[in-house]
Parts: sequence; structure tokens; C-alpha cells
Amino acid sequence: MTNDESKYKQMRAAKATQNDLDQEHISAKRSWPINRSRARLATRPWWEVADLLASDIRFTTQLCTTMALPIAEIKALWLLHLETFEIFKALHKAWHSEPLSANRMASGSILVKLDLGEKGVDSAEAEAPSILRVNDGNHLSEMHGLQAAMQNFRYAFYSRNAPSAQAKYAEARLSSRRALMERHHTLLDGFPELVQTLRRVCSGEVALYMTEEVRLDYSQFLDVLHMLAHDGADPVGVSNPPARIRTALSRQERRQLSLDRQRWMPATAEQVNSLACSQNLETRIVVEVDWDRAKRDLRLPPDQVRAVEARIDGCNLQASEVPGDLDWDSARVEKVRRSLEPDRRWGRSLRQRLSAYAADRNRGKKSKKKCPEN
Repeated sequence: MTNDESKYKQMRAAKATQNDLDQEHISAKRSWPINRSRARLATRPWWEVADLLASDIRFTTQLCTTMALPIAEIKALWLLHLETFEIFKALHKAWHSEPLSANRMASGSILVKLDLGEKGVDSAEAEAPSILRVNDGNHLSEMHGLQAAMQNFRYAFYSRNAPSAQAKYAEARLSSRRALMERHHTLLDGFPELVQTLRRVCSGEVALYMTEEVRLDYSQFLDVLHMLAHDGADPVGVSNPPARIRTALSRQERRQLSLDRQRWMPATAEQVNSLACSQNLETRIVVEVDWDRAKRDLRLPPDQVRAVEARIDGCNLQASEVPGDLDWDSARVEKVRRSLEPDRRWGRSLRQRLSAYAADRNRGKKSKKKCPEN
């Protein structure tokens, strides 16, 4: 088989699997390579695995650079990439050790030697194998893409290890959100066992940050965890992150003390009487409901309504200060008061409607109901 025939077959194989490869690249952005089995990857040529792995590493690099995931999740994803890389190395080694590939290498070496000899190159025996190895496989772009992706990830990963207080604060906030499962990236939420491990690791990182950077003891761990997870400030704009955490905790403690004082403050005499005589509350509500229905059904005029409600509140319509309290003149007060007498229309209608209250009072029963009449 000539080199041209080999290239042609490789191109046809690449085109035949391109659609499947594209679909897998798309699914990698949604479900991530943790779903890929080793057996499935082992059935692909090494250059396709290299291209797929490079795409996954670039995606992880983007998540690392944009601070979308805590460093613990980035490490977990990198371990998955290393597993795929081991598969890639095994495929690459097997591809070179196959008899067909060995025969191709030998044939290519002869052609290179002849070409070098025609050009007058000395030591063609030594130069041919090295030239052949450099140009072997016709898949240098996939190999270079994988190397570049790994180098970029390495730079992005170590850039996250910045010594500034703002960088440590940002890392602790990401870890707290994963630990509480609040406001976090949901990339790995579909894998419960992995998530539980990540939550334990992230909780440990927050605890380490709390004790070493903020200088707080473990009794305040939950408060610090919730404060970090719900803080929406830009870490770059926080000049002193430990002071911010301590200030937020002090403010929360003062609010809690205030609530505790209000909750456990001794009740006043009025509150005690109100609680002790719960019957008064029920009676007052019943009176208010009956009064609302009576003035609605009788279509009582506004002046009469206001006068009766003032009487319910304990106001004597015959007192001298009543005109000032109602903002009425004396003639108006007297007119409204007389309209509520038993022999007048509104007074007679009200007494008929609220006769139950008058009957209780006339029988002399001890009742706490108030009669809304003159």
C-alpha cells in the first residue's frame, strides 16, 4: 500500500466519523466527558481522541479562567482528562506498533533515504528515521492542538493560586456555594457521589480560609459559610475581605440580639390583660362584624355612622367637648343625636336590628359586649 492510498483511506475514515465526533463535542458541553466510557474511547483512532480531549481541556480552561467553578471541581475535571489522556497514549502507542504501521514506516524510510541521496545529503542512514518520525501520521495538527490546550490549562490553573486577599476571598466564596449547593455552577450536579465528595472538600477549604485568613474559630463556621455564599460583592472591589466578613457577622449578631430581646421581653400589663381575657377579643370582633352589616343593610348616613362609632368608642354625644372632637358645630351634633332617639327613624331601625344586645343588657346578664347605641 502506497503512502497516497494510506492517506486516502485515512481521509475517508475521518469523514465517515466526523458527524459522530461533532455530536460528541456538542454533548461534551452539556453532559461532560465523565459519561464517556473507556471502551467507547478505545474504539476511536488516536487523533480523534486527541481532538476530543483538546476540546474538553479548552472548555475546562474557560471555566477555570472565568472563575465559574471552585478549584476542587477544576481538579476533579482534570483527573478525568488524565484518564482520557492515558487512553490516548495507549492508542497512539498501539497504532505505531501495528504490523501495517511498521511496514509503512519501513517503506517510508526507504523513500526518504533515496530522496536524500539524490539531493546529495550525507549520512542519509541517520537522517531518514528522524525525518520520518517528525512527519509521521499526517495528524500533527491534532497533536499540536492537544499540547497547546494542556499548556493553556496549566497556565490558567496556576494563575488561580494568586496570593492576594481578594483572590483567596473569591476562591472561598466559590467553595462555600458548592458546599451549600446555592448559586453554584450545575455542571456536575448530575453525579451525586462526586458532588458529595466535592462538598466535603469545599467545606474543608472554607474552614481553612476562616481559621487562617479571617482568624475565627470553628463555632462560627456556618455563619461564615452562609455569609460567603450569599455575598454578591465583586471580590476585586473588596479592599479588606477578612474585615468585611467580620463586619457582616457582627451586624448579624446585633440583629439577632435585638430580635431575641423583642421575643423574650416581658409583656406589658395591657398585653397580659389582652392575653388573659381572650374573650374580649372575640366579643369585639363579633360586635364589629354586626355593626358593619347593620350600617350596610340599613344604609345609615355618614353622620349617623360617625356618631354611633364615636359612641362605641366611649364618647358621650351630650358632652360639651363632642363638637370639637367630631369637628362639627353644636347644632349639627344635636341634630344627629336626636335622629338616633328611639322614636326617630334611624334610632328605631338600629334598635330593631341590634335588639339582641339590648335584650342581654335588660336581662342583666354579665356580658362584655358593647352595645353600639346612643
